[in-house]
Amino acid sequence: KGPEQIAEIEIFKQIGWEIDDQKRDINASTSGNGWSVEVLLRNERWNVDITPGRQVPTITCRSEGGLPFTTETEYIVNSVDRANQH
Repeated sequence: KGPEQIAEIEIFKQIGWEIDDQKRDINASTSGNGWSVEVLLRNERWNVDITPGRQVPTITCRSEGGLPFTTETEYIVNSVDRANQH
C-alpha cells in the first residue's frame, strides 16, 4: 500500500465502500515530510495529508521460517478534508 491507497481507504471509511467501483482521479505530491493526496470522486475533492510512520518487519511468504524478512512503512493520516467542487 502506498499513500494513494491509504487516502482512498480513509475516504471510504467516511462515506462507504459502495463507491469503490466509481471512477476517481488521484494526485499525490510530496509535502514536507510526507504526501498531500488529492482525490477527485463524484463531484467532490478530498485532500488527505499523510506522513510515513515506523518501519515494520514483514515475513517473506513461502520461505522457511518466513526469513529473510522485509520491512514495510506504516502510514500516519494527519487529516482528511472534503471540499465540494463547484
